[in-house]
Amino acid sequence: LDSRRHFSRTCRLQFALCRMLAPGAEGTVAPRRPRNPSSPYSPTHEDDFESRGRIQPHDFDFVVIDQDEDEERLRKRLRSEGRGLTVRERDQLVEWDEMMVAHYMSYDKVIRPPKSPDLPRLEEPWKAWDNYRFWSATRFWPDNFLELCAELTLIPDKIVVAHWRGKHAWRIDKRLAIFLVLYSWTAPSIKGVVAPATGIARSEVSEIVTCTIALLMHHYRVLVKNIDYNYVHDRISDWADLLEDNGCSERVGGSLDGKAWSWARMGSDSDGAEAFTEFMQQNGHPAYRANWLQMAFYNGHYRAHGAKIQHLVLANGMVHAFPFSVRMHDYRGFCESPLEWQVQLLEYKNGPGATQPIRILCDQAYASNEHLLPFTPTATLRSQSVAQAAANRAIDEANAPFRIQVENTYSKMTTLWPFLDCKRLHQLVKAGKVDFEAVTDRWMAAVLFTNIHTCFFGSQVTSGFRVEPPTVSEYLHSTNTGQMVAARDH
Repeated sequence: LDSRRHFSRTCRLQFALCRMLAPGAEGTVAPRRPRNPSSPYSPTHEDDFESRGRIQPHDFDFVVIDQDEDEERLRKRLRSEGRGLTVRERDQLVEWDEMMVAHYMSYDKVIRPPKSPDLPRLEEPWKAWDNYRFWSATRFWPDNFLELCAELTLIPDKIVVAHWRGKHAWRIDKRLAIFLVLYSWTAPSIKGVVAPATGIARSEVSEIVTCTIALLMHHYRVLVKNIDYNYVHDRISDWADLLEDNGCSERVGGSLDGKAWSWARMGSDSDGAEAFTEFMQQNGHPAYRANWLQMAFYNGHYRAHGAKIQHLVLANGMVHAFPFSVRMHDYRGFCESPLEWQVQLLEYKNGPGATQPIRILCDQAYASNEHLLPFTPTATLRSQSVAQAAANRAIDEANAPFRIQVENTYSKMTTLWPFLDCKRLHQLVKAGKVDFEAVTDRWMAAVLFTNIHTCFFGSQVTSGFRVEPPTVSEYLHSTNTGQMVAARDH
């Protein structure tokens, strides 16, 4: 195949040779370099066995142009504008540079790699980028982003990031670190998008993201896993009355469900098996089993490795999550999680000194009791009389719009943060080590930022429950002030 045509057809982009801009002199144009038509690197030279269509990009500057813009029009446009590269053209140049690297590496001969553009380090993207681009990268407007960074008072202004090899450590601004976390969740990859766009090395971005998530969960994991009784206790009765006025059953305060979260397949290599065996021995399982990985993290029903995440969404749209084994049933996982005894302490005040338990809507997988209100199982409906079955179906239909809101929380999270659905990036066994908490902390951190997003913009949940969400200050107040009351302390 003609390699140049093949590359153009694969990338669906046209590349044109432009006049080289003088370094450090924006708006001026350097004299045109002489070209040798007989050179194998000339763009006019026909491909042969020796050249293979290769061009030396370090000798010239390239600019990616649109499909309908030819080389002559590009030259005229750059000559008439008399300026340097804009932000958009710089991003196009980075994208071209990454694809050219992949293009050259496809050859069996080793050649000199193309020169990467010298991009400045991006220190304050909330000022350098326009509002729309910043929203696309973080899912927050710049003003909202700066407000949430200011409200995360437990995170120091300068975060100490240690090199993964332990050689050195450096300090980074809290706002830039949180920006990189959010950007890495929305961008397709750190290598291809985040690192080139910010001018920060890929390894440095990875270390910043890992350290920032660990620091966030160290301080705010309690807010995700536990119900804030300081805020909820006096308001949940009003929420239940509001839901009942809109057609829901009485004394309902939220909905509950569990979903499987797929991870990368861990494989059966010796390093992964040995790492997991050591991990199991440290946790009180001395017996060696060759299929520990399969037994602990694989579910044949879902045909995937991973874990399950239990979501409890209250009427104000705040999500509380708890991870457990993917091989465990939803109801069993709920009974063994802190969410069960937290729900038992939610009370509905129906008079002076008179209280009744708050009920949580759930699907047929959960058992019915005074705290859970599941849909009536089909087998139960068949065993009931016609009138009783019709009454239960009517109750389930009335509760269905409110129970479905917990499903919308999963949908919102994966829509805001596509990183959660990229299972190849979630590796339990990595570098010969097993760290279950480090992987699940990513989901917990995403729940934290999703709740903050709901505080700013609302959600499908708050509109479905018709309850106003709290402000960011109200949501983080108990944790920031050390007054967080968990169920065991209530």
